Amino acid sequence: MEAKGHGGDEEDDKDVWMSVWVHDVDEMHKHCVAAGLEVTCPPTDMPWNVREMHLRHPDGHVSRVSRGFEPEK
Repeated sequence: MEAKGHGGDEEDDKDVWMSVWVHDVDEMHKHCVAAGLEVTCPPTDMPWNVREMHLRHPDGHVSRVSRGFEPEK
């Protein structure tokens, strides 16, 4: 099964993905950018009620950094 990214990186993301749940995805994004990490998808509200960003490790594996949210009514 292939994992498909959301930031235009679908061709490269063919490995197993791991999700890491955090309290603040946007704050984590700031830290990752400052550290020079490769963010392949910036913080985005996904249709499955999760705000997430995607990071690529130098070995090519992608991690999702996520936080759930309540849908707007």
